[in-house]
Amino acid sequence: MITERLPLYEEAKSENVQGAKLSARKLLEQADENDDMVLLAGMIYSKVEENLISKYKLPHKNEKFYMSYGEYLKAVNEAKMGDRYFLMERDKNGILKPIPPRVLESEQDGTPRTVEMHPLIRFMKAGLSPQEAKKATEMWRILNKIRHKSEENKNKLTEFFKRNKPRKAYMKDVLDFYQEKWLYTEDSGEMQNLYAFLTEQGYKVFYSPISMREFVGSNYYDAYIYNALEKAQIMILYGSKAEYFTSSWIENEWTRYIYLIGKGQKPSCFGQDILSIKT
Repeated sequence: MITERLPLYEEAKSENVQGAKLSARKLLEQADENDDMVLLAGMIYSKVEENLISKYKLPHKNEKFYMSYGEYLKAVNEAKMGDRYFLMERDKNGILKPIPPRVLESEQDGTPRTVEMHPLIRFMKAGLSPQEAKKATEMWRILNKIRHKSEENKNKLTEFFKRNKPRKAYMKDVLDFYQEKWLYTEDSGEMQNLYAFLTEQGYKVFYSPISMREFVGSNYYDAYIYNALEKAQIMILYGSKAEYFTSSWIENEWTRYIYLIGKGQKPSCFGQDILSIKT
């Protein structure tokens, strides 16, 4: 069963998601344990998808993310943790082969030309490590099941939430994770604009969703970020809502930087014009 082909619940349709008067965080806070979370799932899903398209510039048409078959095969080899490949499976002879993607266009000889971009690859292209991308993909699929009507989805979700956290607690984990990875936030587009502006002004800027793309899958991913914190002369902390600053990963970064300011290793430039400070 392909979930995307099932009808959406009314609350998950774009007009209702876009017209929601509460933020996802407020909606979650006001929900009770018996809520189906359809509107919340729709809000998170839509915002993450929007960021993948507008912020990370992933190719998207006819409601599908796509890539060439050659790109897919390359990504399959990068989507791994140690010796474990997330997008490969063994055939009947025990040989490890790529999981066949959904083919969108084929060559005359039947060879795939354009294929649908697997969710795990989408998240890797957004700067997540393969292990983080796998977690993001699992959450993405649960969101999709919540959004779409079917008895099979309903039964699978019932079993899933029996084995895992209650629905509300799980949805909090989903929202926290996507926010920490900058996949769910309305601020991310504005931060990318600021990154582009400062770069054009000649400043050397570290912005992990862009700066870390080439290091996706590296065992030293976190170390690169901490190295950037050590080298940076200025840290710009931006957010439109207070809760964005208290997600564990974001708070970890800015408290580390303030600690370095307190030790005299970084300049204190609160309230100064960013462009007046030379690096």
